[in-house]
Amino acid sequence: MIIDPNDLSEFDDTPDENLLGLSYRDLLALQIFPFAQTSPLKIRKHIPVEVLDKLLFFRLCEDLLTIVAREKSLKLTPKGNLPLKFVRELYENGAIPDEAIELGISKSFRENEIISIYAARQVCTLAGLIKKRNNALSPTIKGQKLRTDRSALFAKILYAHVWHFDTWQFDGYPDRATGMGNHIIWYMLLKYGQEERTTMFYADNYLSFFPELIEAFGNDYATPIIQFLRCFEVRVFYRFNDWWGFTETTNNRHSEANTTKTTSLLPAVLEFARHGS
Repeated sequence: MIIDPNDLSEFDDTPDENLLGLSYRDLLALQIFPFAQTSPLKIRKHIPVEVLDKLLFFRLCEDLLTIVAREKSLKLTPKGNLPLKFVRELYENGAIPDEAIELGISKSFRENEIISIYAARQVCTLAGLIKKRNNALSPTIKGQKLRTDRSALFAKILYAHVWHFDTWQFDGYPDRATGMGNHIIWYMLLKYGQEERTTMFYADNYLSFFPELIEAFGNDYATPIIQFLRCFEVRVFYRFNDWWGFTETTNNRHSEANTTKTTSLLPAVLEFARHGS
């Protein structure tokens, strides 16, 4: 069956409490057609400068684009990494804190050891904002143009991060064990996130949509649900929504005791509005 992303009228649009208030049409759109015209989840078109300035991962990507544009052709190391001086510049400009560096455990400014910077480069590449040629980075025409429209640049970077980027490459958990449901998580955060809740609350509700995901986890060192929760926390909160500044999540030793809460930034950039409402 071929589904037209611009016309989901044949699917039921009745809110269902078993789907946390989503309709089947909402769920389909969030899973398959995020940010399409028929999707109830929208990136706001005009985002205030003061909001954009607080989005840490976005600012990191902007700083990278600024450096690449300034250098015009940024020569990479023989292994294809950003030279140390540029990694240090990105980090000292106020990039996402790296725990090992902040605790004094590491003084390394290698790109592949500071995962937020490594991720920013990948996301900017996936978004078509920079390109690699002859072991050097340079801005694309699209990247140069979008730098003059920060709201549009934000939308492009957010879309690439949530839809094209492999979050599982930085941890030892099973690949794709959290699926591709960040859009549903955003819906949950917009609906429930004003109140501080456990990360288990979101993991349990997410599994109600995708119960098959638990099958990727065994009983080697913890129950499957606790393993899933730890994976979920890392990929959904610590290295995604917390990076952006959408959530603030505690990081205790026992995952089941951690809590999270949305910040004012999430509703400032995303809204949930059913078609025609």
